[in-house]
Amino acid sequence: MNKRVIAIVGPAASGKTTLAEGICQHPKAVRLAIAQPIRTVAAVSFGEVQKERQYTVNTKYGIERAITGREVLQEVGAALREFDPYFWLRAAEAQIAKTSDDSIVVIDDVRLDREIDFLRKRYDTWVVLCWASRETRAERSGTLAGESDVTETDWQYCKPDIIVNTDELSKQAALELVAKEVFL
Repeated sequence: MNKRVIAIVGPAASGKTTLAEGICQHPKAVRLAIAQPIRTVAAVSFGEVQKERQYTVNTKYGIERAITGREVLQEVGAALREFDPYFWLRAAEAQIAKTSDDSIVVIDDVRLDREIDFLRKRYDTWVVLCWASRETRAERSGTLAGESDVTETDWQYCKPDIIVNTDELSKQAALELVAKEVFL
């Protein structure tokens, strides 16, 4: 049996995590985070990375600069994607393999179009695009650091099965839409 995966994509602070937490109220749903291994690797050098906190890093040219925790995670993720474009997906695949065959795996941090392709080739994957205006997202998060990073822009190229506009839908309405479409 092909495991079902719900891949939630979208910009920062669009409601992806909130939607994933709601979906995971379903008894067969299991939440998985591609970013967890990235956080683990970043913690080796920075300790537990907080997205909004400032960190000082040294560039390969020896220049010190301050970046947010979000940017630390983006840089660590990008470095290992440069080594192997599917590095983090292989880690996710190992986590998916540990779930039961009838599980619905919910991933709320799919970032790149190629990650969606990878999941669709291996699993019964539904892609949910979670969207909110920049104003709403800035209000929710306080800051939108790293907006030009590919992990914050590539979602625009995905072909979603469902679009959830969290500017217009309540949490409950968004959950009902996803449940209806994905047959939860």
